[in-house]
Amino acid sequence: MARLTRDVVAPGGELSRVPTRVVESLADTIDPTNMTTNTYRSVFRLLFEPRSPELSWSGHAHARKKVSWVTGVDLAAVKRVAAEHDTTVTSVMIAAVSKALTRYLDARGDRRVSDINLMVPVSLTPSTDDLPEELGNHITLILMRLPLGIDDADELIEAITTSMTRVRYSFEPHITFATMLGVAVTPTAVQHAVVDLFANKTVGQLTSVPGPVSEVRLAGTPVEGMLGWVPMSGDQALGICIFSYDGTVSVGIATDAELVPDPGRVAEMIEGQFATFDGWEAPA
Repeated sequence: MARLTRDVVAPGGELSRVPTRVVESLADTIDPTNMTTNTYRSVFRLLFEPRSPELSWSGHAHARKKVSWVTGVDLAAVKRVAAEHDTTVTSVMIAAVSKALTRYLDARGDRRVSDINLMVPVSLTPSTDDLPEELGNHITLILMRLPLGIDDADELIEAITTSMTRVRYSFEPHITFATMLGVAVTPTAVQHAVVDLFANKTVGQLTSVPGPVSEVRLAGTPVEGMLGWVPMSGDQALGICIFSYDGTVSVGIATDAELVPDPGRVAEMIEGQFATFDGWEAPA
């Protein structure tokens, strides 16, 4: 409940965000693996979460984009931190992004917010070694709340892990997938309106993809590294793609050139968080 109070009474707090925060606070009192609670929570957020809060990166999207990237992050170091905190590599990577974006907003003089929303692509088809001849992979999007302003690594990683657990134990991915199928057969004007409605509840998109665990070759030539960038919709300003390959991790940052004109600065701050991973480990 403390986080709800901070959101409501903080300078610049938005009253329109209160209903979804009340529902989330009530859901937080119930086990994070409760499928029914998590599904109701997700549906309420999808329907009633207001537009992303006004910050320095807010505004109408432009056609011109910029990109930057981080490469060569030691995957073994990320896994070590994940093991220390009993969580996943993805949770640790997202925690590093959270710390970096907090610093970025502070540097731009923004008011402190407790979180932002990001769209995250997820697969409805589990990955197995026994792949069908036609993959038929079904990708959908979920609405992830990324906590900001949490300095303590344990608290931050726990908040991210719990948020991801609630999505995993819910029907939110299936609901959004069904919605996407339904919207696809509507007139173009309706499609654009629905896409903008949901996209503008978020700042951007984030994806974390495990790539090949060993070196691959293209026409006999070793591939030294891989980078990816995610697309953006509506008035989204930021896209982050985390990708692992052959023992290293890369992060591709794509931004709206007007709303976030310095993606290189975002990359520097994300890379700076990776450099402090040893300090994230729990004491022996």
